[in-house]
Amino acid sequence: MTLELSRVSSVVVFGSDWIAAAHWWSRMCDTPVIRLPRSASVMVGTAELVFAPPDERNDPGGSPVPYWHAEDFNDTRAELSGWGCVELHRPVATPARNQITQFKDPFGMIFGIEGPLIVESPLWPEVEAEIAGLRAAYGVA
Repeated sequence: MTLELSRVSSVVVFGSDWIAAAHWWSRMCDTPVIRLPRSASVMVGTAELVFAPPDERNDPGGSPVPYWHAEDFNDTRAELSGWGCVELHRPVATPARNQITQFKDPFGMIFGIEGPLIVESPLWPEVEAEIAGLRAAYGVA
């Protein structure tokens, strides 16, 4: 038997301020909040982002890191920073010729964005210079 998985259909995030987090994401993504007694969710693209209170099994932030597709990667990075998200590392290239980075939202949720790799972007000379400096510092060819 072969396991067949396709796209991500939902992501559950646990946090103490889960209702406020759902409303913040709702405003940022311009989509309504769906409220249930012990959770609140918003649709991000085709995936449901579910916010729930932490419990003995699920600590705040103890959920998987979702990566959202961003066709215009650099503009999305800038916009997320404008919403108060903190970028956790510089973008990195993936083997699939995409680029990814991670953010932390104001409620502590860590998430990523992924988009097409455009090496002519003004970002990449800066990233490549940093990588070259790190390689030199660590003696890696």
